[in-house]
Amino acid sequence: MENKKDLDPKLLREMFNSIRSAEIQNIKTQKRDDKGMVRIIEDYINKKVMEEMTGDED
Repeated sequence: MENKKDLDPKLLREMFNSIRSAEIQNIKTQKRDDKGMVRIIEDYINKKVMEEMTGDED
C-alpha cells in the first residue's frame, strides 16, 4: 500500500523542473542574489507541498 505521507514522484519531477528553470533563468538575467532565490524556492516548495497535503484530505 502506498504511504500517503510520501509525495508523488510526478509532482517531485514537476517541482524539480520548475526550480531548475528558475535557476537557469536567474543565471542569465542575474535579477536575484542567492538569498533571494533560496527564499523564492522555499516559498514555492512550501506552497506545492501544502497544496498536495490539502488535496489528499478530500
